[in-house]
Amino acid sequence: MKTTQISDALAASRGQVQLSGDHTPETAAYAELLLSSLQDGVLSAEERADLEQLARTQGVSAEDIHDVHQALITGLADLVIDSGRVPRSERQELIKVAEQLGIDQKEVVTASKQAEIRRFTRLSAATKPLPPGWRLGEPLRVGDRVAFTGDAGDRDRQEADAARRGLRVTGSVSGRTDVLVWDGEMVGGKLSKARTHGTCIVAPSEFDLLLANLQPSLDMAPPSHSPVGRSTKTASAREQHISAGERAAAAPPHSAPKPADVREWALENGISVAERGRLSTSLVERYLAAQEQSSSIDQ
Repeated sequence: MKTTQISDALAASRGQVQLSGDHTPETAAYAELLLSSLQDGVLSAEERADLEQLARTQGVSAEDIHDVHQALITGLADLVIDSGRVPRSERQELIKVAEQLGIDQKEVVTASKQAEIRRFTRLSAATKPLPPGWRLGEPLRVGDRVAFTGDAGDRDRQEADAARRGLRVTGSVSGRTDVLVWDGEMVGGKLSKARTHGTCIVAPSEFDLLLANLQPSLDMAPPSHSPVGRSTKTASAREQHISAGERAAAAPPHSAPKPADVREWALENGISVAERGRLSTSLVERYLAAQEQSSSIDQ
């Protein structure tokens, strides 16, 4: 039988469940049996009967049982959320386990949110202040939402790094998206929405630099960190830095260059370019600049 993240977490949780209230030998015994019974994610009728029998013989009250169940869901939420990227199927399985324990879906959502806050707090505490002379404008912060478009070659690695460091990696762009990482070639719905919402657009190389200097969430930033942030910077300060990705994406959607046109222009101007694959952002910028200069001369 194929294991899931939840079943692995249940196995790993044995002995790690933090019980609320007094941690008595009786409630610990109940928790141990519960974890053992839930290793396959399902409480059978026989397992429920064994738990009820243990509770009666050990004098574990209904309130104590509820505390153990809540503690288990909290522990599972911490373990699952800590991975950074939690598929919907895993959340659904967490809800399934909770329902078997008499924990409703709202409590699961609350536990997951609290687990995320604990994770962001921990990751924020591990960040370092921005280096002196930082010139890349607004930094990325723990908890920021980032989306990717196109195939930058290192996209899988960047998405995994972003999730591991505490960014929310999303599959779409909305008004809540903080950064879109654009490969300089793919022109699609995400890029169009980013332009519409005024989302910061960066090249993959810029994203690596931003991620390397990730800052704490504004709600969790210690006094030693720079106060620079999206909620405190002025518009004029924001405009002082325009990323290479934003410059390349600044043109209206209909004027975005076709890769074939960029390659043809590059070859005509003695610039080495591969026949296939991703075009560098710098090459796209040079092409757009040349087109703008040519248009000015024609006028």
